[in-house]
Amino acid sequence: HDPSGPYDLDFTHFAPLPAITRAQTQSLTPAVVKSSSQLKATGHSRKPLILIIDDDISIRKILEKYLGEDGYATLLAGNCAEITRELSRKSLPDLILCDVEMPDAYGFDLLNKFRHSKVVGNVPVVMLTRRNEKKDIVLGITLDAAGYITKPAKIGVLKNAMRELQDSQRTRLEQPN
Repeated sequence: HDPSGPYDLDFTHFAPLPAITRAQTQSLTPAVVKSSSQLKATGHSRKPLILIIDDDISIRKILEKYLGEDGYATLLAGNCAEITRELSRKSLPDLILCDVEMPDAYGFDLLNKFRHSKVVGNVPVVMLTRRNEKKDIVLGITLDAAGYITKPAKIGVLKNAMRELQDSQRTRLEQPN
């Protein structure tokens, strides 16, 4: 794929948001999972793991390729069944990139479920969507998205946003309670 193609045209919004503080009350899966941040705290290490949720397989594959080149491991999901499968793995994603408009899922509903989940409640979720109206961005922020990026987004900008989120997570983990 040509990086200057249709998925690398313009960057509209990226809004990093404060740490998630909402209590987690529901569980999507019963799996016991650890993020790479938790693993590093115990002396283990692995590549940061990103769950990419988008019904467009070409977008999932493009993100997988470019994020892989930048040192990220990826999980791909295009529907609810695949999301459930990926979240039932032993390794918790360090970040979730989530589309809004999908045939069997509404990304904002997923975001709300993630925020209330005991399993992924503390995993940052970045909305990656064509929905660029102010009301959509406000809804994402209201539901505690860690960021909001509108498509089409330049890969370099997406990578920088992800590094910024990873750095802010690392800083929060290093701060004494």
